[in-house]
Amino acid sequence: RRGESISCKVCRSTTRTTHGLTKSRTYKSWQAMKDRCYNPKNIGYDRYGERGIIVCDRWKNSFEAFLQDMGERPEDTTIDRIDNNKIYEPSNCRWASPKQQSQNQTITKLTVDDVREILASDESLKTLTEKYGVSRSSIRNVCDGKTWSDVHEEFHARQK
Repeated sequence: RRGESISCKVCRSTTRTTHGLTKSRTYKSWQAMKDRCYNPKNIGYDRYGERGIIVCDRWKNSFEAFLQDMGERPEDTTIDRIDNNKIYEPSNCRWASPKQQSQNQTITKLTVDDVREILASDESLKTLTEKYGVSRSSIRNVCDGKTWSDVHEEFHARQK
């Protein structure tokens, strides 16, 4: 009478069972990956969906396939596309640490040799930003060891 539907016991007993992982880090990564690619309201959509980055057909509608290919997400990692100009697919994805991620961003323009030159340089911050075409914060992060920490440690170990 109130317009509400009531399902019978048979219908309720045949409901689909799920994988039980909807609250896991792995599932949340899968959802966030799809959201970046397909939701224009997502803050990162301009760097993903708008650039034509999509999720492969195997993963797009199947968390189970994603889990089978990627495995559980290890602690302190996120999904990373090895080639940032290619789509999310098994051959182009890995679980990566923040350090790996920062060195694999589309916006990362520095090479290992550039980082070594920056660390050895006595040029001003302004000169370095112009020379390498990166932001002041990128140069500061290199100098402080927040990014490229392995090169930073190696450089300073040689200085001692």
